[in-house]
This record gives sequence, structure tokens and C-alpha cells, in this order.
Amino acid sequence: MVIEVGQAIFEKLPDQFIVVNEQNIQEGVDCFGGKVSGTTAGLFSCEKVAFGMRMGIVHGRPTVYMKPLKPYRMPRQSKGFTLIELLVVIAIIAILAALLLPALAKAKQKATEAACMSNYHQTHLAVQMFADEHNDFLPPSPDYAVAGGGTYGLWDGEFYYYDNTPGSMQHLCYYLTSYLGYHAPDATMRLAPVMLCPGFDKNLPGATPYNTVCYYLYGGTSDDKSIKLPFFPFGYPQDAAPPDGSTGAVPQIPHKLAAVGAVAPLSQIWVMSDIDLLAVGTIPAGWSTTVLPAKPVHGSIRNHLYFDGHVGTKKVNPAGGFY
Repeated sequence: MVIEVGQAIFEKLPDQFIVVNEQNIQEGVDCFGGKVSGTTAGLFSCEKVAFGMRMGIVHGRPTVYMKPLKPYRMPRQSKGFTLIELLVVIAIIAILAALLLPALAKAKQKATEAACMSNYHQTHLAVQMFADEHNDFLPPSPDYAVAGGGTYGLWDGEFYYYDNTPGSMQHLCYYLTSYLGYHAPDATMRLAPVMLCPGFDKNLPGATPYNTVCYYLYGGTSDDKSIKLPFFPFGYPQDAAPPDGSTGAVPQIPHKLAAVGAVAPLSQIWVMSDIDLLAVGTIPAGWSTTVLPAKPVHGSIRNHLYFDGHVGTKKVNPAGGFY
């Protein structure tokens, strides 16, 4: 059976649907999703049909048919965390952080050590290429000898800047720029990152290139000091006693790599090392404006570069010295 209501046609609803006549519906009250707006030609109407509601005429009387609604259940509300549960979670996070932070700090230190070792490897390659092009001589080689002869060479404290001034010519990076891909020395001061240990950069914030010695160029002895060279491999800017102490202050000039190898295997004599106040004791004369970290920047070890090109790590001696 089909019931016609105004312009709408509704199918007959099943018997179990509830019938509510006009006596139960008043204007303005809820009509299961719509508002009763009054009568039109004797019919009640709603603003919208919802929840399966239907309207029609039964026995000539305006009637609303509605499906029986299922029992309504309130949605389950989240219980939330209690104060005890929150404190337990915070405690667990704190314990995990305490376990992870030392491991992260150690990993960060290892990364810094690796970057420092990379600097050493690049330096060795540049020194080797220089020697290959200068008849096996170490920098500065006789090609850069002072006019009239005499002592010349490199200072042991290495800065990480360079230009074309005489003072810059007494530091290693001046002679390695072309092999490291740096700009050639000129009147502009430039930095040589390969001569700046990342550990120094972090331990000496605010230090300037003019007053910071990052690496110590020496190359005179073996790790256990059982082997000492009778000369400075890179020469020295002034007369000085050789590492083996065989003489007093004498003129020093650069030597060949073969001369170093003739005294001891290149794998046993070190070229450069990290430097700090614990290693040197006090700032050497002439380094009055030099900034050095109070302790080794890599913690309990220092990195050393050897003449054969390998980089080794040595335990720090708490009593002082380089090893």
C-alpha cells in the first residue's frame, strides 16, 4: 500500500512501526530530527525527515510513523592517565635518557676523532705530493731557502691560516695549498681547515686563527722515544739543538724523506700530533698569545700522524707530555 502526502509518496511501513496521531504532536517540538512547523491542509510536517520517520494519513487523521529506535548507549569516555601513571612514564623516559646520553656523547667524540684523522690523512697526502715534486725534500725544501743560505724551516706550532707574509712562510699550510685545493697565498688571510681539529674548534669557542695552534709539527722521535732523529725533518727557523741532543744549537734545514727513513722506519717516526697544555706543560716561549686547550680535546687519547701516512692514537699520560 502507498500513502500520498502532499507531493511525497511513502511506502507502507511495517506493522511494528509506532503510530502517533496529531494529539501527540505540537508545533515547535522535536520530531526525531526535525521541528514540527504546523499544519498544511490538515497535515503536520517536519523540516526534515530523519531516523526513518515517515508522515502520512491514517483514517483521515494526520499521523507520523516512526521506526522504533534502538536502545541508546552513551559513548565510552576515555579514562585518561592517573598521576601515578604519568610519573611512571616520566621516570622511564628519564632512565632511558640517562642510558642513551653517554652513548651519544661517546659517538659524537668518535666522530670528532675521525674528522681529525681525516685532516691528518689529507696533510700527509699533500706533504707526499710536495716531496714528489721537490726531489723528495720535505717542506719548505731548498727551493724556498733564505737568501745567502743558513738556517730555515718550519715552526713546530702550526696555525690554520696563511697569507704571503714571511711569517706565514714558516708554517706548513703555506706550502700545501695547491695540493689541498686551496687558494694560492696572497695578501688576503685565508683559513686552512685541514689544520683545524674539530675538537679544538669546540673546546675553544671564540679563538681566532691568529692565536690558536691546533697541531704540533715535530717529527723527531718515535712513540717510546727510543728513536730520536739527529735533525729536524722540516728544518727550523732558527738554530736549535737536534731531537737526539747530539749537539747544541746548530743550523737546521729541511731534509729528504729518505733521510728520515735511513734512521728508522717511517711508520715509527711521527710527524704531527694534537697539542694541549697538558702535553707542553706551559705555553712555549714565543707563543705568548697562543690559545691552547687545558686538556686533550679527544679525551683520553691524542692522534698522531706518522711519516708513512698512517694515523695512530696514543693514550694520554696524566703526568704530562705527548705520550
